[in-house]
Amino acid sequence: MKMNDRIQSAARRIALMAGLAAGLFLAGCGTQAAPQPPSLNLPDRVTDLAANRSGSQVSLTWTMPKKNTDKLLLKSVVTARICRQEGAGACVEAGTEVSFAPCPLIWPPVRRVR
Repeated sequence: MKMNDRIQSAARRIALMAGLAAGLFLAGCGTQAAPQPPSLNLPDRVTDLAANRSGSQVSLTWTMPKKNTDKLLLKSVVTARICRQEGAGACVEAGTEVSFAPCPLIWPPVRRVR
């Protein structure tokens, strides 16, 4: 009877080790693709920019994108700086900075800058 107990004990150990090896093999490291750099949280491009000139002022309107360039939802405040460029000159700031905070209840916000 002691021989059967030894065989059963060895069989249990082998089964346990095989199960652990299979579990480790299936779990792997969890990575299926190359690591990605962190998101820069840059909004996707604006597709509906419009300008309305009234005398010497120009009003710009646009809808702030919901996603960033990585196609992830924007989660933090985004600041837009408005500048203008004439010819090949430098881009000179025009107006003030505008901040956009994502809010799912009134998304997408339309902002007006003067």
